Amino acid sequence: MSDNSAQFDPSATPDYADRARQVAADGDHSDSLVRIAVEATDHVRRVMDLLTEEKDEHAETRRQLGQAALVIAQLEQENAALRAASETDPKTGLGSEVALAKARAELNTQISRQVTDRRENPIEFTWLVCDLDGFSDINRAVGHDTADRLLVEYARRIREELLRDGDKAFRRGEASDEVEVIMYGLTVKGRAADAIKKRFDAMAKSLFAEFAGMLDAEGRHAEAAALRSAKLSGTSVGVASYDSAKHGSAGEPEAAANLDMRRTKVGRRRTAGLDPTTKDIFPPEVWDTILNN
Repeated sequence: MSDNSAQFDPSATPDYADRARQVAADGDHSDSLVRIAVEATDHVRRVMDLLTEEKDEHAETRRQLGQAALVIAQLEQENAALRAASETDPKTGLGSEVALAKARAELNTQISRQVTDRRENPIEFTWLVCDLDGFSDINRAVGHDTADRLLVEYARRIREELLRDGDKAFRRGEASDEVEVIMYGLTVKGRAADAIKKRFDAMAKSLFAEFAGMLDAEGRHAEAAALRSAKLSGTSVGVASYDSAKHGSAGEPEAAANLDMRRTKVGRRRTAGLDPTTKDIFPPEVWDTILNN
């Protein structure tokens, strides 16, 4: 805006018509009336100039606001992408620990609302904690890259073959082979819980057998033999359903499922003739074969 426009006050408008009438009443019809007309015309011109400058300023403001809106939209897209990345485990494609914490918090919110509002519709969900048996030994026996391939396929089969629509699976840390699953709208116990455990274990056993065959096909016979000689293969699964009469938060069935998984693993190791306090699933001679090849 120009300095002249900045000093000009359009609200301070003289009454040119009243001045003209006064001049006419005094009998002066020439120079004075011309001066008044010139002043009125100049005043109108300056008002129009001011309005034009303000219109230009408003247009510039609108342009800047439009640019800011585009930047904000871009930042929101980038933030959404970052959130999605933080909630996805980069190796397996399962939910990350961030996503697991978010799901846990959402369930806790539902539980709190049910208690506060005294809702009659029960909240139902079942928590699973799954742990690949002897995965650290498998990692040592077949190598990190091959073990990662097995873990990725294990996660894929859980996600695509064992979960229902709406269920969620999460990897429990980027260095872990443990997977947690939340099955929404479902409560199980007894035989139903055992059936879930058997189904997950059968999938893992089948996967181990397929990987042994793949290693044979790649000429890695010692590693394939190691997998087949494992005294324990598959996955140990803990299952616990939310019970509003017993649990005050989503963390309680999660902890119960984790404890059930540990008990399951101990039982499976004892059945396989392994010391429950150790982790080694291979006979001692297997390591000699692996290390010498």
